[in-house]
Amino acid sequence: MTFLQVIVDHFKQISTFASVAQKGSLSAAALAAAVIGRRLDALEERMCVKLFLRSTSSP
Repeated sequence: MTFLQVIVDHFKQISTFASVAQKGSLSAAALAAAVIGRRLDALEERMCVKLFLRSTSSP
């Protein structure tokens, strides 16, 4: 993976986090839930912190 690809991946993860935070839930964000989940998992792993409390259903 090139440096540019790493930067693009990080940007996608951060923008996904911002989108979910702004919209209030994973289901309200515009991307497919599986894509959101993978990106947030990768970001949380990199940061060593859980960013959201997730459940299997929306309120």
